[in-house]
Amino acid sequence: KGIQKQHRKIDDARLRAMIVDNLRICFIRHDKSASYENGKTIGLHSKHFIVDDKCCYIGSQNLYMCDLAEWGIVVDSEEEVKKIMNDYFIPLWENSYTGEDVDVDQ
Repeated sequence: KGIQKQHRKIDDARLRAMIVDNLRICFIRHDKSASYENGKTIGLHSKHFIVDDKCCYIGSQNLYMCDLAEWGIVVDSEEEVKKIMNDYFIPLWENSYTGEDVDVDQ
């Protein structure tokens, strides 16, 4: 709804298509499961945003605005972002993303 308010000139169908085509969100998993073999669940508060493989953010800020004290870092070095992606994000993503966590139509 917030995106719709910010981009009133873009019709709803086009805006939803842009989000479906460009935004991926998932919960962190272990081997695509929400729990470990012993049944304990996985929890992680940090958020990770990567933009065009050139810039990234790692911290506690949510995708929505709120009055909480949120902290994080922005890395704007393409070389360092590639290292973060290869060493950390891509393995995490491959174990976590199922395509089932977010429904843009809800």
